[in-house]
Amino acid sequence: MKSLKTFEDDLENLILLFPKNLKASFEELYEYKFDLSNSEITESIIQRMRVYAKCQNQIKKLLNKRYAAPASDFFVETVAFYIAAYLKSIKSLVEVHSERQIKPKHGFMRPDISLWVGDEVVGIIECKTQFGYNRDNWANQQIERKNRLAKTFPKAKAWLVVFSSSNWNGFHNDPLVNQEYFTLANIHMSGIRKGHEADVVLNPIENLLRQL
Repeated sequence: MKSLKTFEDDLENLILLFPKNLKASFEELYEYKFDLSNSEITESIIQRMRVYAKCQNQIKKLLNKRYAAPASDFFVETVAFYIAAYLKSIKSLVEVHSERQIKPKHGFMRPDISLWVGDEVVGIIECKTQFGYNRDNWANQQIERKNRLAKTFPKAKAWLVVFSSSNWNGFHNDPLVNQEYFTLANIHMSGIRKGHEADVVLNPIENLLRQL
């Protein structure tokens, strides 16, 4: 039987394949012709989150875990990946950063995703997998976020992207839906069936990308 060190070395190589393949996929998308008239980017984000949920559920079962690892960071990374890939493909000057500190006139902000041209912020994106305890206060927080941003970068836009409408009341008929507020899927990521990503799309993120 191989040693424990060898076992961990083999596992390390497998784990490190993910960022390596992610980088290769990202660079391949530089030349991709994204079509914002459909929801293929949204469906791809949904697919990746579905796979994440599937992996976490398998780990839960293996280790008898009660809760899966939070999906929030993975969701931010996935949204940032596709926004950055799209901007690269159209040769945009906008750079995508995640959790980069912004210094308004009072205090500071660290958005999930921020969009920069040089030293200027042109937009920020707050990402949520869903709303739990804060399901009734998201609008006030978004308004506060926009007001703070406007003090230093008055032309910058602020968007709110939620993965799923499950476990909260949703945006309903708010006029800012599909302009500033986006809910990508109408069910929880663990309930999405392979090959049915298009069936659960609610507010395509392509409508956000058209604004960049």
